Amino acid sequence: METRRSSCPGLAEWHATPNLLFRSNLAWNTAVAGTTGRFAFLEYSYATVWLASRHWIPVIESAGSTSTVYGGAQVIVQPELIVAPSRHLELKLGLSLGVIATERYAIRSQIAWFWGKRVGVPSGR
Repeated sequence: METRRSSCPGLAEWHATPNLLFRSNLAWNTAVAGTTGRFAFLEYSYATVWLASRHWIPVIESAGSTSTVYGGAQVIVQPELIVAPSRHLELKLGLSLGVIATERYAIRSQIAWFWGKRVGVPSGR
């Protein structure tokens, strides 16, 4: 059993044009108790999102994590395509490319169902 504490993530979003936005996210996670080893991570991600239409949203994201206890870092670059066939359903397909500390690649997919209003997705296109 492990107890984790996470600070409130900092999220910034800037619309450069009506169809282009930049997002950044910053978070810090640490273990405060548990049976696992001590860890603390500074996590960060940056994304460029092109709101091509209501249904097709290409994204280029870079994400990283730095261990504030041991000093190691990992960074990936991930181009992905988000397909939103309806207001509540979202499909993602991306390719994760390791840049620092890992030179591996992975294919990532995700299916998400949303209740209520989705933030940051164009509604009138």
